[in-house]
Amino acid sequence: MKLKFGKIERCMLVNDVAALVSCTRTFSCSAAETHLGYSPVVSLKEGAALTVDSFSALAEDLPLRRCDDSDEHSKVDKLLGSGKVADILLWRDEKKTFNCFLLLVLLYYWFFLSGRTFITSAAKLLMMIIVSLYGYSMLPANICGFTIPRVSSACFEVSKVDMRNSFLAMACMWNELSLVTRLLAQGEDWCTFLKVSSFFYFCKLIVPHFLTMAIGIALVVAFTLFFVYEQYEDEIDGMAKVVINRLRKA
Repeated sequence: MKLKFGKIERCMLVNDVAALVSCTRTFSCSAAETHLGYSPVVSLKEGAALTVDSFSALAEDLPLRRCDDSDEHSKVDKLLGSGKVADILLWRDEKKTFNCFLLLVLLYYWFFLSGRTFITSAAKLLMMIIVSLYGYSMLPANICGFTIPRVSSACFEVSKVDMRNSFLAMACMWNELSLVTRLLAQGEDWCTFLKVSSFFYFCKLIVPHFLTMAIGIALVVAFTLFFVYEQYEDEIDGMAKVVINRLRKA
């Protein structure tokens, strides 16, 4: 009996929903016109047209994102590790990416365009951070009705997992450097020798004269090139194939 009752109740529910969805309901505003003097500003036909236009404009204003609704990652996303760095450089969260870009621009100006040495800039930056934190801690809990949130001590703590991952990354880098050094000392891997020599020669040319410019260009390119390539990946790959084929034929 319970099963039958459940089936009957479910059937009645489905029928009610179907009847509610399928019927057309219109509401008259004659009472409002009679008692309140109401008159529609926009007609029904014009309102429907404006609604359709608003949806079209909303679709045009949406940011271009290919991979938000799909599980397949793009080439750039895989190249960047499909993590926080990829989310920032590919503008997944526009507000977060803009804040990171603005912070990096300020640091770039502070360390490279201020005319001070790196040590002096770092010391002044640390001093400003300390003074700001101390001044913020001295503020009262309530100012003119506005509650001042306190900085939790957890913000300055580093978890064991993060420390372990940092040390593991440093150990991996040290092992790779040791491997390259051992290969160079043996004098058998000429390819590695040429790569290392070219790298140091390039650094010798760039660092004294073009380091500031190179870092600025790299900063702008990092926040634009990856995003543009992800949006027009097929078109750029097609153009690259055409150029490569023409170069091979030439």
